Amino acid sequence: MINRDILKGAEKQRLEALSRGNSADYLKGCIESGVEPEYMFLAEMGLAERDYLKEMAIRAVEESSRFDSTKTSKKQRKPRKQKPKKERIMVNPITYKEFLDEGEKYYRSDALRYRYQREEILLKYFPRHFANGFEGKSDNDVFGIYSHLIRHARKVTYDQ
Repeated sequence: MINRDILKGAEKQRLEALSRGNSADYLKGCIESGVEPEYMFLAEMGLAERDYLKEMAIRAVEESSRFDSTKTSKKQRKPRKQKPKKERIMVNPITYKEFLDEGEKYYRSDALRYRYQREEILLKYFPRHFANGFEGKSDNDVFGIYSHLIRHARKVTYDQ
């Protein structure tokens, strides 16, 4: 025996879907209530939409299985090439302290004013870093390197 409440709900759903023009709900309501659709165009649109949704669901399952990590593919992925790391040159904190003591006086001035003094101090305390010299570097480049090292030296020496 069919439950009448279910039939009333399905009929109500069908009529609401019909008034809104919702083809999928109209078709579902017709099927659940056992009524032949009065508006075939709307029912056919509902069938087409249902078939389309099924097709999309099947494609989604196929796509997810294609990217399943448990399956091994014929082509193995090549590992990424890692860039060689630069050799870090460790500097003694005492060197930073001496650099700060001597170099602080050339820190708070414009980039052009003490370029050669900055270069000499950098070469004196960090010879391995600046073995190639400063050829091709502008005044602003030298000042930027110098000010960065002063700030770093402050941080290193004050943290102790």
